[in-house]
Amino acid sequence: MANEWFETQRPRWSEGYAERLRERLDGDLVPVLGDRVLGSITPIEVLDAIRMIEARDALEMAKRVMQMASAIFRYGVATSRCERDPTADVRGALKAAKPVKHRTALPAKETGIDSGKLTWVDECWLKISVRPQEAARYLDTFAEPELARRLKAGLEPGEAYTIEVEEPF
Repeated sequence: MANEWFETQRPRWSEGYAERLRERLDGDLVPVLGDRVLGSITPIEVLDAIRMIEARDALEMAKRVMQMASAIFRYGVATSRCERDPTADVRGALKAAKPVKHRTALPAKETGIDSGKLTWVDECWLKISVRPQEAARYLDTFAEPELARRLKAGLEPGEAYTIEVEEPF
């Protein structure tokens, strides 16, 4: 049943995301619940499978695998293979993930990036490795507003980027 759900959903996902889900499915759910009939799995059995993930201190992964299990059960309900989603009964039983500490963006004057401190490489390439918020602020202030807008639209919080500016500004 899980394989059928996976193959039904796969066209919606990128290849990388599908690979990650397949690893979670094969590594965490199938070994524990894979030989069972979907409609016979109890909430406590699902929770036991998730607790095995929590025991590895992978709390965020436990939450994601629980979400995937819920999607599989909901697919089972939609295809008349089970009557309900047992994950709903144990959703509040998961350990809370540790809070993530995100660094705040530095003010432009503290980044060391200002018009007096630019470094040119080969007279036309400027490489700046900073946190995304600082990179976007830099581009807003000193370079291309349109490039800054595109950069901001595709940034993930906490990721580092190298920005290459082809023409001096």
